[in-house]
Amino acid sequence: MVDYFYIFPNELSSLALLGISNMYPILFLFVLLIDTANLMDVTYYEILGVSKQATTQEIKQAYKKLAIKYHPDKNSNEEEQEKFIKMTEAYETLKDPEKKAQI
Repeated sequence: MVDYFYIFPNELSSLALLGISNMYPILFLFVLLIDTANLMDVTYYEILGVSKQATTQEIKQAYKKLAIKYHPDKNSNEEEQEKFIKMTEAYETLKDPEKKAQI
């Protein structure tokens, strides 16, 4: 997660001496866009490692393979448990034709 910061007006004069005052709005927008892009980068297909043309059977096989690897009973690592939750969400969405049509 990105920590956002605020530059107070009295600090702008010292930044102007460094030639940074004009870059601040651009830098802020850049950080904001990067943070937003990270939230949207990974699709359900990428999480399961299948193509968008994958069949329901291929999606199911990919989920089972990953579920065995990342299941919370086998992993105490929180990061891998979080991957399991995202995988399950991806599988639940892609296996349902109605939900799949909405993405």
